[in-house]
Amino acid sequence: MKITKIFNSICIHGVLKIMTFYLKPPKGVINLHTLEECLKQRLAFYNNLAEDTTNFDENCLQYMIEDSMLDRAGHFLLRLIAFKSEVFYIEFLKNETYLLKLRLEHYGPEDLKKFMQRLQRQSKECLKEGVVDSLKDIINFIVYVANHVLCKNYLLHIFGNLHKESVCEMYSIDVPFCYCPSLIQNRQFCLKKGYVEVDCKNWQHLLLSLYHSYLRIFLREMEFRQSSITVADDIRIQDLIKTYYYSTSLESNPNTKFNFSQIHLESKYFPLCMLNLYKILESTNRLAHSERFDFSLYLKDIGLSLQDALKFWEMMYSKEHASCSRCTHSWQQSSKRYIYGIRHLYGLEGARKNYKARPCSYYQSLTLGPAENGGCPFKHFSDTNLRKALNVIFPNQDEHFDVIIRERHRDPSAACKLFYKASCNILQNVNVENSDFSSPVEYYLSFKADVGKLGSETTEI
Repeated sequence: MKITKIFNSICIHGVLKIMTFYLKPPKGVINLHTLEECLKQRLAFYNNLAEDTTNFDENCLQYMIEDSMLDRAGHFLLRLIAFKSEVFYIEFLKNETYLLKLRLEHYGPEDLKKFMQRLQRQSKECLKEGVVDSLKDIINFIVYVANHVLCKNYLLHIFGNLHKESVCEMYSIDVPFCYCPSLIQNRQFCLKKGYVEVDCKNWQHLLLSLYHSYLRIFLREMEFRQSSITVADDIRIQDLIKTYYYSTSLESNPNTKFNFSQIHLESKYFPLCMLNLYKILESTNRLAHSERFDFSLYLKDIGLSLQDALKFWEMMYSKEHASCSRCTHSWQQSSKRYIYGIRHLYGLEGARKNYKARPCSYYQSLTLGPAENGGCPFKHFSDTNLRKALNVIFPNQDEHFDVIIRERHRDPSAACKLFYKASCNILQNVNVENSDFSSPVEYYLSFKADVGKLGSETTEI
C-alpha cells in the first residue's frame, strides 16, 4: 500500500488524531523496548516516504498515529539524532516536514480547526513556561497565525470554491521572511519590506514553512541546553542510536549498488590497493587527506550514495583515532568541513565537477613518503609486506604468493591480475581465464560480474 493511500485509510477508519508542531515532549513512562520500536519504525517510515513505496508494513502505523505518545516519542528521539548529527539534521527536517504535508492534505475544515486550536493552546503554554528569545519570537508568531486561521470566515473561505482576488486579499497573512525562507527561495512569493504575503490558497505552504523554521530554530537552540546534552549523552540513548541509525541506512536511489552498512561485506571484492586503505581505516579510524580522497571516490564510483557516504565517514570519524594515525581531526570538531568535502566529490559544491576515481596507472606512478599508505601494493610494498598482506587473505597459499611476487617486479598490473584470478579461485571457487581492468573500480565491477553475488557463504576478508 502506498504511503498516500495509507493516510487515506487512517482517515477513513477514524484513527486520525490532530497533531501540533511537536512543541511539547511526551509525558509519562515508556519502556526501552517500546522506545526502540518507536525509533525503528519511524526510520522505516522515513525510508518509505522517499519513494511512496508499496512495501510498507501497516503494523507500524500505531507508531505514527498523530500526536500519540508513540508518535511523539519517535519524533523526539530523531530530534536528538538531528541535534547530534549534521548529516541527519537535513534528512530530519525534510522528512518531518513532508510527513506534516501528508497529514495536512487529509484535513477538512473541522480537522484544521482542531489542529490550530491545539497549536494555539500549546504555544501559549510554552510561552507561559518560558522559552529563549529566538523561540519566543516564532512561537508568538505561531499564536498570531493560529488566531488568524481560527477566524470562522477564514476557515470557510479556504475550503470554499469561491476565490476572487478582491475577496482573497482580505485573508492573506504577512509573514516575516526569516520564518519562511522556503517560500521565497524559488521566487514563488513576493517579498516586501521584510515580509512575505501568503494568500489564502497557500495556507498549507505557510504552516509547513513555519513548522520547518520552528524545528530549525529549536535544533540550533539545543546546543545551549544542558538538558538536551545530558539526554543525548545518556548511554541508553546512544545505544539506541548506534543500533538503529548507524546499522541501517535510509533508502538510497535505485542506481545505488549497496549502502554504507554493507561496505565491510563488499570489501571481499575490493582490489588490494583499496582493501589496504579500508583495513587502515578500520584499525586507526582515520585516513590521511589524499588517501581519504581516493577511497571516497572509489566508494562513490562503485555505487555508494551521497547520504550513505556521509553516514559512513561520520561513523568512522566520530570514533577515537589511533595513536599512530596521521589524521587527528574528528567529526565532532570538523563536521561541516567533512560534509562540504564529501558533497564536493559528488559534484554538489564548489565547481560542481563530476570527479571520477583514478586509474591504476596513477597509483603506480606515485612516489610515496615513509609514512604514506596509498599507491599500488604491487608497486610500492616490499616483498615482505606484500607477502604478509597476501597471507592474511590467502592463508597457506605460498605457491600463489611466489608467482605474484615474481610477476610484480616485472609488471605490477600483471601481478594484480594474478591476484584477481587467485581471489576468484581460492575465495569464491570460480575459475577466471581472462581479466581486463585498468582501475580499482573496474576491478571491483569485473569481480562482481565474474563471481556473482554469492551471499554470506563466501569467505569474508
